[in-house]
Amino acid sequence: MGVLAAEGSHIALFFVDPAFHRQGIGRLLFQAYLAEGGRGRITVHSSPYAVEVYRHLGFSPTAEEQLSPDGIRYTPMVWEQT
Repeated sequence: MGVLAAEGSHIALFFVDPAFHRQGIGRLLFQAYLAEGGRGRITVHSSPYAVEVYRHLGFSPTAEEQLSPDGIRYTPMVWEQT
């Protein structure tokens, strides 16, 4: 159904099966990560497709879209506990 994997305070993988999109699964996964000790400042390199999803979770871009050395487009984003 979905997976969230983090390396410290950086989200490395965050996916929800398309059959379960827009049902709150991603929000539940993120809330579970926070409950398990997610850090007060969390970063992610969002794919272009997921930028709006991360915005809905409270993340903000920290720079414009970038290109990794191997050609992958991403937007660096951050979530900070208030």
